[in-house]
Amino acid sequence: MKKAILLVLFLSIQQLAVGLPKALFAIRGFSDQSLVYINLQTGAVKDSIAALGPAANALVIQGQKLYVVNSGGSFIGLNASIQIFDILDILNNVQPLPVVAVSVPDNKNPYDIVFLSDDKAYISYLLDSSIVVFNALNNSLGQRIQVGLGPEGLVVANGKLYVAEAFDPATFAYGTTVSVVSTSTDSVLRTLTVHSNPQTIQLDTLGRVHVVSTGAFDSTGRVSVFDPAADTLVGTVRLGGNISDVVFTSENVGYSSDGFPSFAGLLAYNATTLDTIRTLNNPYPFAPASPAPAALLVDEGDTMYVGRFGSITLYDALTLDSLTRFDLNPAAPYFGLTVFSGETTTDVAAIEGVRPDFLLYQNYPNPFNPSTKIQYTVSNAQLVNLRVTDILGREVAVLANRMHVPGTYIVSLNAHNLSSGTYFCTMHAGNSVSTRKLILTK
Repeated sequence: MKKAILLVLFLSIQQLAVGLPKALFAIRGFSDQSLVYINLQTGAVKDSIAALGPAANALVIQGQKLYVVNSGGSFIGLNASIQIFDILDILNNVQPLPVVAVSVPDNKNPYDIVFLSDDKAYISYLLDSSIVVFNALNNSLGQRIQVGLGPEGLVVANGKLYVAEAFDPATFAYGTTVSVVSTSTDSVLRTLTVHSNPQTIQLDTLGRVHVVSTGAFDSTGRVSVFDPAADTLVGTVRLGGNISDVVFTSENVGYSSDGFPSFAGLLAYNATTLDTIRTLNNPYPFAPASPAPAALLVDEGDTMYVGRFGSITLYDALTLDSLTRFDLNPAAPYFGLTVFSGETTTDVAAIEGVRPDFLLYQNYPNPFNPSTKIQYTVSNAQLVNLRVTDILGREVAVLANRMHVPGTYIVSLNAHNLSSGTYFCTMHAGNSVSTRKLILTK
């Protein structure tokens, strides 16, 4: 038998794909903060399924876990924590909803979390001016990495952690730096200079680092763009306004919104060329009299989610056509949006009679440079086609196209001849199809 990539034969219990509803999660703001769940297939809304806070800042999905960063009460971060929910518990309507709360010491004020892998994450401590390493296997807080003053937003690219340093917690003077940390040694490599008050950092579809700086709340918002290969500045986009975040479509258009309560539009730029499309003086308007956006999110299917006071609205991110709207508590803002794709794994023993054809896992590492590994499982003898395409649908690699016996396989993708950007790995087996997004950063 050929064993080039065949690793494990099926035993009595294996991890298999289970079809679950696509779901949207959001933070309901203000004094009675809570977790909001929307079933995007049925439209069912549960406006409060668990208490959050005090001061919930960020929602992140890793695997089938939902992580909530709570900064804590008052400005010294009292009773701060990381709350962890099992998404299957939410989908199965388990009551009361189980939650694991990892306590964060006072005077730390956790702000953001980003995962390097299923095992390891980083959390920014705004008041402590440090980053803490989080062990997701045992939910423990580990090594602290001292960085610049007032770290907020985080992102990982090219084996490095980028940390937006917004302001000095002692003097409230706005920061102008981004620390770059090696994820292999957990040590600071260098500091980058940006516009004042950098709050969030995002990756575009080319894998470039976009640092969103609000400025001194004086309508001078800018985005500084860096090439993560050498940490060199590519350019700066001047959108104006009090921007604090940016999201990207598959066509690499970046959208942001102004923080003024009276503002109800979108600012936009071409993230590839860094040309502005709509600025503060000429925004894409939302519906007349609609509240200002409190949060923006674009998923892999190019659906844009806009959280506002009292509602969450879905748009086609490529055309900005309105798709649907969920009316919620009118007195609360909705932010910290995140989407569960509906793909997960579970034991065969837990779902009697369910035997999907295959499971395509997320590649690791991701982002990667220049190689990554892709694991997939086949439950029946069948023809399997595994190919990689770019964002335009052009085929760039065929990783498998042959008959497979039941088992778990791992293949490698070497992208030394490809450009940085977003790619898609698609697996066809029988009548089933599954796709994973790959991010190449050079």
